[in-house]
Amino acid sequence: MSNRILSRADVVNQTGLKSRTVHDHVAEGTFPPPVQLTARRVGWVADEIDAWISMRIEHRDGKLDKWVAARSAQNQGRLEPWVAASVAKLKGVSNIAPIKPAA
Repeated sequence: MSNRILSRADVVNQTGLKSRTVHDHVAEGTFPPPVQLTARRVGWVADEIDAWISMRIEHRDGKLDKWVAARSAQNQGRLEPWVAASVAKLKGVSNIAPIKPAA
């Protein structure tokens, strides 16, 4: 696990989300929470942002359950709260259905 910290701008660049959308996802618990760096600055753990992106790709490819099992195994059978909330949202929202890869 890397301890590299990303700024909000880095997170926005990597995910393609708007800053406000990142904030909204954090507030609803479906995005990795930031780390308080100073009184006025936060950052995100790079590995957690990479995991969030990977989760979205695996969902698109219809492999979300396999990804969740692997993530759980990495963490001694536990999922981080943001992972569990994201998975529940992905599985419960019909307009984010997995896209079948072209044959």
